[in-house]
Amino acid sequence: KIDKGCHDISRLRYVSFDHNAKIREDFDSIPIKEPSSVYLENKKNKQRAVSYIDPIEDADTENAFDAAVRRAERDYSFGDGFKHFFIRCIAGFCNVIGMSQTYCENMVLVRYGHQTNISDDNLLRPVRSIYKIYKSQHNTAVKRNSSNKLNDKITGAIVTQYIRKGVTPKPSDLSHLAESLQANIERVNEVADRVIEEYSEERDRDFHNTPDVVIREKKQLVQFWIIDEKDKITLDKRMFKEFLVNNGVYRYRVTIERWILVQVTDNVVKEINKADLKKIVTDYLESIRRFDIYQYIAQNVTKTFSDDYLELLPEASIKFVRDGKDGVTVFYQNGFTEITADGIVLKPYTELSGYIWESQILARKYKYIPNPACDFKTFVFHAAGKDSERYKSICSAIGYLMHDYKSGAYSPAVIFNDEVISDNPEGGTGKGILIKGIKNFKNTVSFDGKTFGFDKTFVYQRVNLDTKIMAFEDVNKNFDFERLFSVITDGIEVEKKNKGTFYIPFAESPKIIITTNYAIRGDGNSHDRRRFEIELARYYTKDYTPLDEFKRMLFDDWDEEEWQRFDSFMSECAKFYLKHGMVKQDLINLPEKRLIASTCQEFYDYMNEWLADNKQAPAGYYQKADMFNNFLSENKTFSKWLSNKKFYKWCAQYFEFVGLEFTEERTHDGRAFLFIQKTSDHGSD
Repeated sequence: KIDKGCHDISRLRYVSFDHNAKIREDFDSIPIKEPSSVYLENKKNKQRAVSYIDPIEDADTENAFDAAVRRAERDYSFGDGFKHFFIRCIAGFCNVIGMSQTYCENMVLVRYGHQTNISDDNLLRPVRSIYKIYKSQHNTAVKRNSSNKLNDKITGAIVTQYIRKGVTPKPSDLSHLAESLQANIERVNEVADRVIEEYSEERDRDFHNTPDVVIREKKQLVQFWIIDEKDKITLDKRMFKEFLVNNGVYRYRVTIERWILVQVTDNVVKEINKADLKKIVTDYLESIRRFDIYQYIAQNVTKTFSDDYLELLPEASIKFVRDGKDGVTVFYQNGFTEITADGIVLKPYTELSGYIWESQILARKYKYIPNPACDFKTFVFHAAGKDSERYKSICSAIGYLMHDYKSGAYSPAVIFNDEVISDNPEGGTGKGILIKGIKNFKNTVSFDGKTFGFDKTFVYQRVNLDTKIMAFEDVNKNFDFERLFSVITDGIEVEKKNKGTFYIPFAESPKIIITTNYAIRGDGNSHDRRRFEIELARYYTKDYTPLDEFKRMLFDDWDEEEWQRFDSFMSECAKFYLKHGMVKQDLINLPEKRLIASTCQEFYDYMNEWLADNKQAPAGYYQKADMFNNFLSENKTFSKWLSNKKFYKWCAQYFEFVGLEFTEERTHDGRAFLFIQKTSDHGSD
């Protein structure tokens, strides 16, 4: 059974048990020979021989040094792996016989300096260490005996117990110890100092060899616990806070009422949670082998990492690096690129002023390749229908999305749509690959457009402060674009489950991407200034994919050189955008798709026939009621829900679409449309 009352896991022991064990009865006994009485008497009276070192008249001589060498050669040789111990053994002998430190150092250099490539300073380091640590033993060869060694060991063991508990022995403790051991107080103090120094060196060495612990300065070695005389462990809250701060842990205020934990390393900021915080603490305790404190933390984890205490952490004053109006900054492993309309420059992080989120640093190195011919560039050109003007439009949109800066005058949502009109759109034109390209530069949160609903609880809870892009992928025909108006022009309010709400202001809020196979409904200035629409040609289909063309998966199968070409092309897109702004496409089918989405296919077909009957150029008065009744007579199911007011609004949209100039007038027969003249021959055949 396990004693559950025992809190020291190091005391767990296991004993094997075999329920089929048998006792052998036909065993052979082994005779036991009792020792003779003479042997027992000699053993009782035998005393431990004390090894004395004969006194040396003049210690600073070659003969004395030779004696030290002979003593060292009993255990070591001056060979690889033993040089340090060999010199240390010589120095120890020379110290106790009274040889001066200067003479000993000179002899070591003369005898062994030419036998090794070790620098003189490193070769003499063991000598200096011995003469410093064992200063009280200098010239004490005649006086030393086994009782001195025994006192040293006892003193060292007792002092070690103190410091293992996190307590430095006081002078009164050492005085009492010297009295109980009948030892010299100076000697006890020297042993205590040596043990404390050796323990500190061991702790520092182990700590700095632990890669998982964040290390910035040696001052991080903070003892944040107290162990009293009854071995009871408590945390020193002030020192615990200092330990966390030395590890770069701070509070970062999101709103007046909400804050998050961040870890700051140099100028890189990472959002962390309590699990990350626990790992920082436990990794440190494991690295210094303080398993007793580890056990205490594990048993009091809720109290140790409570919000009430973490709120006492200092608040970080962080100014993040953000793109200006005229530049795009991209962060790589080997530096950061500053892109302007005039060029692209790679700079070292020493020139970066301000902080960045860890998620902004791309897991690759940057190397500029002029005019790169890469898979993604070819893909964009083909998705543009191999049309250079439409290609420039897509490149400008990519550059806009790479630019963190948001202009209050115009920061639209980028909408990628299919060029082809179909009642059953199939997609596959490459919209998703364009978003993947952006994701390889910007921290992006994607939403499934088919299931997305604005009224869902915590709809934006995956959005964080470092989110740069919100992508609504494959939205359906009923997507309510107007629900994004405030997000596009004002900022975004994020509500996280069990974590409260915070607001990201417009200048720091994510940009919006929408992909769809349908026209996004809505017209007018409010819609136009919030959307930048791009049609993708039907070059790629479900029967001919980018994999068929490039014979490899984009992004997943690229080598380092292809990534460099991709990065160079995207940099050129950002440069093009900064120089030319957003280049609008001459949309082919999207205006027609948008009109149908805002009305219906039956109405669109009816109006095309009406326009054809009037030879594409209606003139004079047309009674609204007559047009409405004629439409209902051909489409009886609409009478259940279509009002005349909505029908007249549809008519006005259609007339604007085909380019007819009209006014709405009141006649003696009722309200009517008055067509002045035909200004455009647009429309369907």
